[in-house]
Amino acid sequence: MALRARTPSRGPAGRAGRRSCVTYLERTLPKPRRVGTSREALLRRLAIPCAVLSALALASAPARAQRPRPVTLGEAIAAALAAPRIMVARADSAAARAQVRVARAFPNPSLSYDRSTDLPANHLIAEQPLEYPWVRAARIRAALTGASAAAYLLDAERAAVRHDVEVSYVQAAAAREIAGLSLRNVAESDELVRIATARRNEGDAAELDVLLAGVTAAQARNTYLTDSLTEITSLLDLQALMGLQAERVEIALADSLDMLPAPAPGPAAGGFPAVPTRLAAAQAEVTSQQAALAQTRLGRFPVPSIRAGEEWGDPTQPHLLPIFGLSIPLPLWNRSRGEVAAATAAVTRARASLALAELQTRNAIARFDRERALARDKVARDRAMVRDAERVARMSLTAYHEGAYPLASVLEAQRSARDALRQFVQDLAEARSAEAEYVLARTAGVEAAAAPAAAAPTGGTTP
Repeated sequence: MALRARTPSRGPAGRAGRRSCVTYLERTLPKPRRVGTSREALLRRLAIPCAVLSALALASAPARAQRPRPVTLGEAIAAALAAPRIMVARADSAAARAQVRVARAFPNPSLSYDRSTDLPANHLIAEQPLEYPWVRAARIRAALTGASAAAYLLDAERAAVRHDVEVSYVQAAAAREIAGLSLRNVAESDELVRIATARRNEGDAAELDVLLAGVTAAQARNTYLTDSLTEITSLLDLQALMGLQAERVEIALADSLDMLPAPAPGPAAGGFPAVPTRLAAAQAEVTSQQAALAQTRLGRFPVPSIRAGEEWGDPTQPHLLPIFGLSIPLPLWNRSRGEVAAATAAVTRARASLALAELQTRNAIARFDRERALARDKVARDRAMVRDAERVARMSLTAYHEGAYPLASVLEAQRSARDALRQFVQDLAEARSAEAEYVLARTAGVEAAAAPAAAAPTGGTTP
């Protein structure tokens, strides 16, 4: 990939890309206020990053036919709720609702025709299987509670999608802020190089100061390139959650990190539910498995079938001969002991999953509540620390410009200010993520981390 990216930069297209990058830098970088290092020398130092960015831009030029469209947090959530991830959960819910119709269906009759050599020769028999009302009621109850569990899981999946999009949007916004800070650090580092060079030319500083400032500026440019890549990666992750292709950047954030709306419990933002949806689904699953167990136990009794028909074809009997009968299966070889054992194990597992989900949800709510409180305190402390660090950095730069402060102290002050700003952005993003985690735990709960269930008969089939 490096060879392909370097090849087009040698031709006219590469020179045009570098010229566009240099033009952008000429517009964004601060102009020197004093005689020292010229802007041409400053741009020459940025030639390598410009070449790399231009090569990457030329490699993706055919795909960048349209500019990224601004997307708010609400629009990102709406797009994610229409993505295939939610479609799968909707299909599961629709399948569970269809099982209710299957459970309510009556068994179909059968019609048979036989012809024999004995008289009467023709036999036409209709048979209708019966079912006990209590078995039918247990089957329908199991299907209804299974559909309720699927509906709760669909709501939980919606809440999980909203949470994932909110966290991804917050991370992308934080990455954009950090990339902006890195770009500002590049400008400040280059300004410090210009000041050190001017003082050296005037005889107030040594060559070591210029070299030290140059090393710091190069590190700032490398950090900016890394942060820019992180920003692009976070945007691609957000696009994947929205159901878009993650091959190129197609969206841009319309909301800033400090202007994002607070995480809401749901679309209506009507408060937290009394029971998290995953816990409600687990409770419904327990009821469904209990109904399936009752159906299996009651289904051990033989279910009779009514038979009725007619016979004809006997010369001695000019009229049709009616036939009536009752057939009852005999439970000689299979008494449904295995089915009952499997249904009992399914009930036990459903109860254990419910208890595990309740415990994990309760612990998660308490943990995320502590984390969001701690994150809020850290953000409040970071605001005061950022103000003090920026003030110290400005004062140290002014003092060095006047010759009253050594360069090492200026670099240390700027590093402290950069670290404080970066930490503030990261803590702010962590606070928003912790708030989203708390809302998810209160709204959807925590999925029980248990082994996958073994195949067991469900209550949605007809006998």
